[in-house]
Amino acid sequence: VLDRLEKAMPWQSAPMLFEDGYDFALLYYRLGRLETFTALVSRLEKQFKAETAEGAPSNPYIYGQMIRLYDLANNFSAELEVLERLAQFRPNDASIRERIDTVQAILKRTSPARAN
Repeated sequence: VLDRLEKAMPWQSAPMLFEDGYDFALLYYRLGRLETFTALVSRLEKQFKAETAEGAPSNPYIYGQMIRLYDLANNFSAELEVLERLAQFRPNDASIRERIDTVQAILKRTSPARAN
């Protein structure tokens, strides 16, 4: 079904709301179509950066959606950047601090050992 939809309305060239792109990315991820998922995440990342360049976006959920996509893509360094930006807007939110700590621990475990 997604293949037919993509032929009728190619997501690469069609304008798309961030929320719709997010939903499509999750569908492709769940179906194991990781190449398309990754391409959609890249497109959404550009939209996210444009929408949040001036600070808080008009849609506060966009931060959570981008965090989720980065988490699924195992892009923990990008996820950490978004979490740290979000923490600036919500400094008293313990759940954000907990996730930052978790992601930092993941990055520490997965980073190659540095030679001195």
